[in-house]
Order: sequence, then structure tokens, then C-alpha cells
Amino acid sequence: MEIKAHFNFIKGKTAEFLKESLELEFSAFRNIELKPLKGISANKVEFDNKGFAIHKDGENEYLMFYYLPSFKVGLWKSLPKFHVCQCVTRNSYTGFVFSNKMPVDIYSKDERKTYKGQNLSLCKNCSRQVFKSWWGSSRPWYDSMLDYVQNQDNPTFNKDGYHSMWSQITDTYREKRNWTCENHNCKIDLSAIQDQRYLHTHHVNGNTKDNRTKNFQALCLLCHSLEHKNKLKSGTGFMEVDSFIAKYNSRLSSNRLKEYERIKK
Repeated sequence: MEIKAHFNFIKGKTAEFLKESLELEFSAFRNIELKPLKGISANKVEFDNKGFAIHKDGENEYLMFYYLPSFKVGLWKSLPKFHVCQCVTRNSYTGFVFSNKMPVDIYSKDERKTYKGQNLSLCKNCSRQVFKSWWGSSRPWYDSMLDYVQNQDNPTFNKDGYHSMWSQITDTYREKRNWTCENHNCKIDLSAIQDQRYLHTHHVNGNTKDNRTKNFQALCLLCHSLEHKNKLKSGTGFMEVDSFIAKYNSRLSSNRLKEYERIKK
């Protein structure tokens, strides 16, 4: 007797348990979360031909900024600045560490307390040293990161066709968009830490090697799936989208939900 058993291991309660409890992913719609790197020492970075600090981890690369994690905030009545090049200020002090994501924590040595979750400003000397470039002292880190990628001479790509800095690119772009879906029929706010993984960065023209900011769109998982109808029509990705809908149904666009259900049928 021939027994034919067909079981999809990425569906059902077991898969949902693995996703939620063990943080395993069965994703049809690509969304890689950034691995925050805090307090990286100088011997773990290298510099590109323009003097910017890069940390490599296998195929993945990260643009790094430097800052002083300990600073006399009370004396100077300000937080330290972040740096992107070997400027006068950078060369006058020691104790810098490298990171790939804001915010950071700063310990005030004279006040003996920690300022948690601080978004630092760019050093003015760094800004002057890269005069007439896309760096500006008043710009937030995420804008500087995105412009760096757009102005790379020889960007590198992983085997899957995505930029080697993709996890950092998508993180900074979504932050720039306040962790909110850009589809005008949706606009769901996913800024809570536990919700951020459900917001994706979509390449509008479909070319994953075109990493200009104008080619990005921050989309919730539902809206992202509707930009890849071919996957849905082939039966791919329903589990993850259904799970998202079950969790956020009351906050989602009824028009978007109806469109999804039509395709699913």
C-alpha cells in the first residue's frame, strides 16, 4: 500500500511557535533585521578609499561611526559628537569606539550617570573636512548612512543580489520613515520595538541593486506581499501574511485586506 503524505512544515502552530519563541524565520518576503554593533574597537574596522570606517562580518558590511562612550557631559554641557573621518577633534582624543546604529548610551564621568538612548550630532570638523559633500552637521545618522550608500564608487553585493550593507540600509530607511507604512491606503504605525520587524523596505522598480533612496518604500508585511502578487498567486507566503493580519487586523486597511483575500482565493 502506497502512503502519500504531504505536510508543509512552514505552516501551522509548530511553525508559529518556532517563529515567535525561537525567532526562526520562514520568510517569503525578505526582511533582514540589523545586528546592532556597539562599542566595536578600532582593530575590528577597516577604512575605504574615502576614509570611512567599515566593519565586515562574512558577506555583510556595516558603515561605522565613532564616538566617546565616556564624556564629561556636565563640564561641557553637551553630549559628545559622532565622527566619520580622521578630523582634528578625532585626532585629539583617545577612547573612541565604533557603532553602526543610533541611539547610543553615554556615561557622564563627572556626573556619574548614564544618558541612555542618545542620538548624537555630527562633529563640525568632520562636516568641514568633507566640505560640499552630502554630510551635514545637522543631519541625523540615518540620512548620512543612506547618502553614503548612494555615493559609493564600487558597492558590493551578496550572492542573493542585495547590497552587502542591506540590513543597515533597510534599518536606517525605515527609521527615516518613522517606522510607518508608506502605502497611502495603509499608514500603519509599526514603531513599537516588537512591531518593527513587520515593516519592510521594498525596491520600487524591482532592482535590488538600485539603492537610491527614491527607489525605496517602507511597507508593512501585508502591503509588501501585495507588491509581489506572483508569490501570493503561487501560494507562497500566506502563512506569514495571515499571521501578521491576525495580529494587526483592527489597524489594517479594509481595502488592502480585501485585495489580499481576493488573491488568496
